[in-house]
Amino acid sequence: MTTAARRQRITVLGSTGSVGVSTLDVIARHPERFEVFALSAATKVDELLAQCARFSPRFAVMASPAHAALLADKLARYGLPTRVLEGDNAIEAIASHEETDAVMAAIVGAAGLGPCLAAARAGKRLLLANKESIVMAGPLLLAALREGGGELVPVDSEHNAIFQCLPGGRPDLDAQGVRRLILTASGGPFRGKSRAQLAGVTPEQATGGAGAIFGLVKTKVSPQDFTKIASAVPGMDGFLKAAPAAGSGAAQGSSQSQGVSSALGSAGSMVPGGAGGAGGLASLAGSFQSLGLSPSMAGKFAPILQNFIGAKGGSGAASLFGSALK
Repeated sequence: MTTAARRQRITVLGSTGSVGVSTLDVIARHPERFEVFALSAATKVDELLAQCARFSPRFAVMASPAHAALLADKLARYGLPTRVLEGDNAIEAIASHEETDAVMAAIVGAAGLGPCLAAARAGKRLLLANKESIVMAGPLLLAALREGGGELVPVDSEHNAIFQCLPGGRPDLDAQGVRRLILTASGGPFRGKSRAQLAGVTPEQATGGAGAIFGLVKTKVSPQDFTKIASAVPGMDGFLKAAPAAGSGAAQGSSQSQGVSSALGSAGSMVPGGAGGAGGLASLAGSFQSLGLSPSMAGKFAPILQNFIGAKGGSGAASLFGSALK
């Protein structure tokens, strides 16, 4: 007589986003194989409440105390037993919990790095949809996986396609006869260009839009500066788009960069030791929160950008970032 295999306990980080919702859909289709151990979300209280009602996780984590209190109140009102936690430390705790078997890492941007490292060090099966963790700290993450004895499974579509093509998932490529991997891009601003036309492209052409701010920064600053501000990039694009534009109508496109220059130029007074430094930093952090960053991430992001502005000078930073919107 055989004993039924224990169901895998899954923690889903970023459960109200598209990847998280898809993950829960798969779990719901295979209740004999999987169960939800814990869920996390940033601000979507009602969505997380509905997930708790359906999947009965032991823990649910919200990014801020206010959202956590609201969720706890609603769970109590409906008699649901899920325990509510809050903040970055709690997210790392559920990712590394001894009863978690696998972690779906679907938190967008730099905020997902800490939980990924925690899960890796705890030896979990890490289902990685957060590619920023690899871009920002690939060597650290791989070292953490080796340290903890965990397993990395790429979930992001392009990465997973490569993973599925490799024999055995992660073999000795030389021994398997794989000489090289060739990755192509969708094309961006150069889609449809001939080989001859591509021979003369410039960094400015490659970074001609707010969506390309990551590339623009990398081409303009030192590797050390780039590393420092890499974690800020997910919010930086939103900050640029939210900056007030001078003018409207037909002049909007050309004047938007002026609005960014004005916004970032005024941030020159926020440098450490400068006039209004503390107040300016708080204002900057508040702006990032309004763009959807958690309070903790906004608090980390603001000093990074403040120090960058201080090192480059307000007008220099304004010119650098503002040019991305021209």
